[in-house]
Amino acid sequence: MNVPPRRLLLAALACLALGLPGAVRADPLRILWVVTHSPPMFSLENGRAPQRPEQLGQGELDGMLRLLTQRMPQYRHEFVVAEYPRLEALARQGEPVCSNLLLRTPERLSWLHFTHTHVPLQARQIHFVTRAELLPRLGLKSGAVVDLAALLARPELRGLLERHRSYGKEVDALLQRHGQDLLARAMPRRGTNLLRMLSAGRMDFTLDYGVTVAAYNRNETPQTPLVALPLSGAPPTTARATLACVRNAEGRERIAAVDAAVRRLAAEQPREAWMRSWLGHAPEGSDRERLERYFDERARGGPQID
Repeated sequence: MNVPPRRLLLAALACLALGLPGAVRADPLRILWVVTHSPPMFSLENGRAPQRPEQLGQGELDGMLRLLTQRMPQYRHEFVVAEYPRLEALARQGEPVCSNLLLRTPERLSWLHFTHTHVPLQARQIHFVTRAELLPRLGLKSGAVVDLAALLARPELRGLLERHRSYGKEVDALLQRHGQDLLARAMPRRGTNLLRMLSAGRMDFTLDYGVTVAAYNRNETPQTPLVALPLSGAPPTTARATLACVRNAEGRERIAAVDAAVRRLAAEQPREAWMRSWLGHAPEGSDRERLERYFDERARGGPQID
């Protein structure tokens, strides 16, 4: 029996509306990864989102994301360049969004699930960042360890921080006590905008990773290079690097898959091969010892999801 094309079209539309077998549905195994250009932790070629996981780099964060996505072949991985406000907007809209760019905080647990992926390398320590020419005015020397509380008490110094950023438990607590004006003036991050503003003399200091400042000086060769000084009593920003997915049913499935991928990665031997693939080199010294202990525990343990 010949069925008119119009009737076939109407039947197909009815299947879509009713969710019958054969209907075309949204991909239930899609993950939308939020990424950003923040070298050397996470680098994007020409500032553009990757088209596939293999295009992710070999920094601490993009390299780890590459390893994990390659171990999650059941999902279709998409990438979008976005800063914090858009990430939150996508999550609250129910998009299947995940990212390894956020630290776990109590407020974020209300809209994100978290797991952890590795212990941060020692380079991930927040530094006081300024221009070398300002060191005498600040009473500092190159290589000095900075008492941040003392500098925050000097009203003539103008600093700018990144809005919505956690600088780690200890520094966040210090800013809450002594840096409320700084927090109120905090600006959205757009690439290296804060470092460029500092180089241009528009403020006196900011806070960032020492390795990020080194990458900025190396890659952008500013007319006024920046110096990064460690903070007294400031450990790496977190004991464990975290990865988050939207807190809904879809997000719970995805964070469970990520957690399982971390545990499979941790159990893979020899580790030398994938560690070199991760970072482009094998970690050494105390970094290697801490990573080995972490992955031994992760391989033996069960799911770690908040």
